[in-house]
Amino acid sequence: MRSNVNPIMRTSVDFLLRLPPFSPSLTFCRLGVCLSFVCILPQAEGNTVFPVWNAFAGQETLVIRETKDRVPSGESIWFRVAKGTRTMASGSARSGQDGRLELPVRLPNMKPGVALPFEVELRAGSDKGRLLRSGTLWVFSEQPFDPEFTRAGSRALLLYDPEGHTRDALRSISIAFENIEKPGSLDAVTNSVIVVGESVSLESERGLSELLCLAVTRGNRVLLLAPRAGQLKLPSAWRILLAGNAQDVLRTAGVKTAPYKLNLNEWPPDGRAVQMRFRLTADHDDPVFAMTPDTGCEAIGWDDVASGGRLRACGLGIAAKWHETPAARWLLAEMVERLANEE
Repeated sequence: MRSNVNPIMRTSVDFLLRLPPFSPSLTFCRLGVCLSFVCILPQAEGNTVFPVWNAFAGQETLVIRETKDRVPSGESIWFRVAKGTRTMASGSARSGQDGRLELPVRLPNMKPGVALPFEVELRAGSDKGRLLRSGTLWVFSEQPFDPEFTRAGSRALLLYDPEGHTRDALRSISIAFENIEKPGSLDAVTNSVIVVGESVSLESERGLSELLCLAVTRGNRVLLLAPRAGQLKLPSAWRILLAGNAQDVLRTAGVKTAPYKLNLNEWPPDGRAVQMRFRLTADHDDPVFAMTPDTGCEAIGWDDVASGGRLRACGLGIAAKWHETPAARWLLAEMVERLANEE
């Protein structure tokens, strides 16, 4: 089978296919073609960087995850939650299984679209005990947008969601969209943001992968959420290719970040945010990203050099974890708004 990948692109992709699983961040450029690979190396011992804490406003109990090997299950942990110099709550709680910690802290209610930072301190046994961890807790309203919010920009928002879970999620945060019943309806779409709902199988939905890639070449913005199976073929005219963790690909890749911090790593109570990963491989000598639950990147994306179209694919279970953390709904709101409004 003859490949339609140009020699420059083939050189860069072949190079990446030979890289070990954990390679440092890499950018490959030649003759205007830029391949940016963002991979995260494991932290060296003693330099652990903890993820930020996130929580919904208005909760009666603050549930956080701790590193389970730091404190045995059942041990007493002293805590303090503060806003500036004012202590909101302090006391003791017992460490649960798998590092789960439930603190009797009532978080304040907040208006839609508001996120505020608080400080949390955890110590073993008492307020004089060994410091376990201290850091920022970002508290988010359940609604990223005001109910009267109207999206800016001229791009229509289209949703293909045979499972129905993403449709409910978008409606719950007041994002208006047009529902697409059949993938073939995307064939002539232009100037739109196309969201493919969570758990769609690109393997079973024959032709959907090609339709999405063609939509990008017509200048559309495509957001693919945690597909269940299949693969995505790289376009022949990509300008920049991104792959790595969700934070780097979906939030900080060439854009100004929001003031708040989202925990996109171990935010659900079960610590399993990633539903699907993307692995760069080859199919009949053509480079493709294959979907796999095992090894691979949390998110990928590319921009089309001619049309300005974009594709972003997220492996996190956003709809699946919708009620467990604000990170899920605020990330979805960010991605939709960014794809709709960025030039």
